[in-house]
Amino acid sequence: MPSDLSSAAFFLVAGLLVPGSNLVIQGVGLNPTRSSLLDFLLSIGAPIQVLKIESVNGELIGDIRVRHAPVRGA
Repeated sequence: MPSDLSSAAFFLVAGLLVPGSNLVIQGVGLNPTRSSLLDFLLSIGAPIQVLKIESVNGELIGDIRVRHAPVRGA
């Protein structure tokens, strides 16, 4: 079962804010109705990449990479 994106949210934001960070979170659920956090982080300039997407039991899951970067207000 994939991890919920809300469970990964703290780590995504921490990876974005901590200098030198390069974090990959594996097996995160990427359900389009719940992935607005990724859209928001991208809109403020977060360098987020989805490295791999696959469908498991009808659910999209993927590995997400986030690196430290300055961001702008939203």
